Order: sequence, then C-alpha cells, then structure tokens
Amino acid sequence: MNFKRNSKIILIEVLYFFLNLFQRKPKQHIIKGFLKKYPSSEYPVWHKSKDNSWQVSFNEDQHYGIAVFAEDGTWLGSRFFTQFLLLPQNVRGAFESQFNKESIMRVYALKFKKANIYEFLINENKKTERLLFTTSGLLLNSSILKS
Repeated sequence: MNFKRNSKIILIEVLYFFLNLFQRKPKQHIIKGFLKKYPSSEYPVWHKSKDNSWQVSFNEDQHYGIAVFAEDGTWLGSRFFTQFLLLPQNVRGAFESQFNKESIMRVYALKFKKANIYEFLINENKKTERLLFTTSGLLLNSSILKS
C-alpha cells in the first residue's frame, strides 16, 4: 500500500518538475502574494490569461484549487473542489429543497474577498446544469451547460 502511495507521489513530483521547466512564470510579487495567501500549497502550475491575470492551480491540504491574481499581485478569487457534506447547512438545505442530491456531479466553493459562492454541476433529465448558491442558501443563477 505504501509503495503505491509513494510511487504516486514520486510521479507527481516528476511531472511537476517538468511542468516547471516549460511554464511561463509570473513576476515575483504575484508569486509572493500567492504564497502569502496559500502558504501550505503544493505543486503550483501557473497560466497567464488573456486579460493579463494569472491563474494558478495547486493542492492545499489535499484539496485541488485554482486561484486568480491580478497583474499587480492582488488576489481576485479561488475555486476549490469540495464535498456536499462540507457545505454550510443553509446551502445544503436550500439545494435539497429544490434538487435531487443524487444529481450532483461536482461541487465547488468559490471564494472572493467579500463573499463565498457555492457552485453545483448537476445532471437532471439528461441535462448538465450549473447552479450558484450564496452562503445563506439563495439560488443566484441556474444555467444549462449542455443537453
């Protein structure tokens, strides 16, 4: 069991090493902003967006996340995979009162300076829908991604 786990860790570290060789990196003040916000992060992979912001995907405490930083180093927001049971009770209750829990494909926590939003990707009636809930359980948006 430990051999399998260690092999996976070694593979991840080798892949990370090669990714770092070829990726464009942001300026030092952006990297410092990221490390200040996520000091225990591992395996950051940077990508510059068309709007000149920087996206970084990373692992923190065994959770996969993506953070976005402005060109001046300001943190704009983050998106983390999460589990339904880890959501605030208001969000879980609001979801379950309107949708079938078994329809959930993925759940994300979107974190911003002034608010958190919870994103659900669900499959109902052979349609993939995207739902956005506030922390208080208010459904902000529902859109069909594909049918």
